[in-house]
Amino acid sequence: MAGYSPVRDNLILTRDADFVHIYRRHPLDPEFPPGTTAEIVITRNNRTDSEVLATWPAENVSEDEISFWVQAPAANLVPDRTSWRLLVHYPAMSEQAELQDFAWYRGSVKREQ
Repeated sequence: MAGYSPVRDNLILTRDADFVHIYRRHPLDPEFPPGTTAEIVITRNNRTDSEVLATWPAENVSEDEISFWVQAPAANLVPDRTSWRLLVHYPAMSEQAELQDFAWYRGSVKREQ
């Protein structure tokens, strides 16, 4: 089978709490190259034409991990049972190449409280 199916995982948000999480690469996977960026995109549902409700850029991207810190006021705006995905944007490796967009994780938002 060709293509890649992102890792399925729930994104859990708690009322009035910041969302803080670190995604670490597997030790056998290559390091994230300099210039890599990432974002979490939250949509109303998982349809390809679904409305984007929020986009959270990564707080930090290092060789080994991607970290997020979203303040509670922004996290509180995201409804329960919406969809999310973590997109990693790898820099172009040559002048002829383009930026590579990789969907690493996806799933549903689960609200607590």
